[in-house]
Amino acid sequence: MEKEKLKENEKGNFERLEKHSKLIMPVLTPAYPQQSSAFNVNYSTMKIIKQTIIEGLKGIRQIRNLNEASHLNEILKQWIKGVNFVDKYNHFVTIICVGIDENIGEDFCNFVKNRIRVELILSMEEYSKLEYSHISPNKSKKGKCEKRLIAGKKFKKFWEDNWCKQWIVGLNMPELFNYSNKEKISLNYYFLKFIKKIKGKYIKHRKIERTNVAIHLRYTDIHEAKKFWGDN
Repeated sequence: MEKEKLKENEKGNFERLEKHSKLIMPVLTPAYPQQSSAFNVNYSTMKIIKQTIIEGLKGIRQIRNLNEASHLNEILKQWIKGVNFVDKYNHFVTIICVGIDENIGEDFCNFVKNRIRVELILSMEEYSKLEYSHISPNKSKKGKCEKRLIAGKKFKKFWEDNWCKQWIVGLNMPELFNYSNKEKISLNYYFLKFIKKIKGKYIKHRKIERTNVAIHLRYTDIHEAKKFWGDN
């Protein structure tokens, strides 16, 4: 039974990743040689783009139906600004990378940054209840890490001196998703997979002491997201 289940999971993952690998949104540049400027668009980002277009069209229809011209400029400005990222989702994960000093921290976090999008697809989106993940394009924090983010004993080495960077990622979950103990265990499995793959590649590439860097993925609910990321 276990072997059959494993084979089914492998087949499902192969089909899921195959969808991402196909060029689904060709946008050809006028330059020579021609190339697709949308080569980074995958199945998940396509869904995000479609949802953004739908929201934008709704906004345009509302503007067209306005009777009071006096508020038009204000509403147009709000439409151009778009929806605040933390208002788009009810579930989030905060990705935190940390190093023992600024040089190591910056180098490690740049490495992490370049691999986040791919690893979200390869590791996180393997979780069956996650339709897609969406890293905020303009919300990040860097510098001395907040104590609440590295409070666990496994981060003791970083309590005094550290340099870290954070990103917020929206998780598109089912409407009735409940972050129960069971789901917490499931999500933590994929969090750990994400961490091991990125950190393992960095350690191998840089030949650095494993304990000098760390990654932490922290489930963040809507209330915490609005408190710490809403105005960023």
